[in-house]
Amino acid sequence: MSEPTVRKLTLLDLQGIDSQTQAAIQKIAARIVVAKVLKERLSASVFDELGELAEQYVYGCFTTLKRGKTLRGSCGFLGRPTRLSDAIAESAQKTARDDPRMPGISSIELPYLSCHLTLLSDPLAIEADGAQRNEKIELGKHGLRITTSLTSPYGQRGGLILPAQPLEQGWDIDATLAALCRQAGLPTDAWKDPSVLLETFEGLEIPGDLSLVELPDPMPLEGPPGDVESLQKLKAATVQTMINLSHGATPNYYVLDAMDGTAQTIVLSAVDVDSNVPLAHWIQTSLRPGLPLQSSVFELSRLAEGTLRRSRFDKAVDIDLALSILYDAAHHGSVHPVDWDEEKLKESLSDCGLEGVYANQRAIMVLCGERIAVAFDPSKSVHDLLEQAASMIRSESLSMSVMSLGCISTASSLLASNGPRTGSSDRTPKESASGS
Repeated sequence: MSEPTVRKLTLLDLQGIDSQTQAAIQKIAARIVVAKVLKERLSASVFDELGELAEQYVYGCFTTLKRGKTLRGSCGFLGRPTRLSDAIAESAQKTARDDPRMPGISSIELPYLSCHLTLLSDPLAIEADGAQRNEKIELGKHGLRITTSLTSPYGQRGGLILPAQPLEQGWDIDATLAALCRQAGLPTDAWKDPSVLLETFEGLEIPGDLSLVELPDPMPLEGPPGDVESLQKLKAATVQTMINLSHGATPNYYVLDAMDGTAQTIVLSAVDVDSNVPLAHWIQTSLRPGLPLQSSVFELSRLAEGTLRRSRFDKAVDIDLALSILYDAAHHGSVHPVDWDEEKLKESLSDCGLEGVYANQRAIMVLCGERIAVAFDPSKSVHDLLEQAASMIRSESLSMSVMSLGCISTASSLLASNGPRTGSSDRTPKESASGS
């Protein structure tokens, strides 16, 4: 009986990759990201420029997308020998749309994103006891991975930090290890535990931008989950549902031919018919994985009916409803306390770029903790919309994340939040707000 043949993998020499080949690798990753976002197909010929290198193996690969300082996605793997071509494709595609921590990349973000690819060596366990482990780590050279097993007191957990991250964040070794443990959901000193596996690895980071590849002009935009007519049908059904609920009748749980699908934010507004002034808003948000549209609108209508039934108005009020559906989220950075000049938002922002956003197509959403504010008005500038939304939930000490989303609405404009401002300058808004 013949002995089995053992195939030896050809490992890619990370330090032997010249600058021209690095640029080709980065451009391939960028093309894959763009194709994934735009829902285009790429053939295997995208790897032809790499020649035989495409068939050589790496132990890991991560693709990282950022807009300025804001992380927009970073996905990959470590410890599984994989052909270079497959490693690039896997990490780039997952980063583009499937990072579970944040919404997928919108097409309007593509011209403004950096795209860095990091090829990784095999991980090596740190052979040292407890607190001496940190002496084996060289920041800037080593990435770190921490792992616990199913039988560990902590349960099965894991976390990973790429070699460049501590330098980018300005961390020392203690801060790096604490961040690694937090990422894994472990106590910040768990890296000292001998039952915890702590590994180092090295990597080759290849920087670049998505703008280095040819992008379509004009850029294709993600459409809403239906047209205006289907939204009007959903609004009419929502009005009828609230009437049925108020009379104890059976509501409509599903409406044929009305808008349905997935949204990332839904705003139901009660409006005074005579003054056209909003009386209250109910907001539901899920940037990932999104909201099932009709069932979420039903839940908001149930909350709204209960709130309005318990309300006491100074006079008889005729109420109409407005329904706003937000989709295709894009991240634009953050507004920090230093970006304010008293009550006005500065024209130049330190960490927020609104390029590519048009007020007639997209709403501005600002998030601070669990508080959310949304502004949509085609007659205003995007900067004014950001200022309006941020002012509703502004804190003097906290930063706020800034998103834009495609918006389709039965109202001509929208300004809503799910809570009042906090901090020393808090004030109660004139409009009541509920929901989440």
